[in-house]
Amino acid sequence: MGYWVLIAFLCLILSPYIYDFARGKSDIYLQDLKDIFSVVLLLAGIVLWGIMDNTAIGTFTHVVL
Repeated sequence: MGYWVLIAFLCLILSPYIYDFARGKSDIYLQDLKDIFSVVLLLAGIVLWGIMDNTAIGTFTHVVL
């Protein structure tokens, strides 16, 4: 179930780009892709750190995932 939360969050972040792409106005620039990639890396880092660490964030990650 936790993975669906992560996927839904990513879809929420990417929804303006997906909407523009569906309308044929794919004006995704390199800077936007860098921003998206950094957000994805940040989320993945928090999840991995939470899984490896046994602190409050680790407990939260285990509950969510």
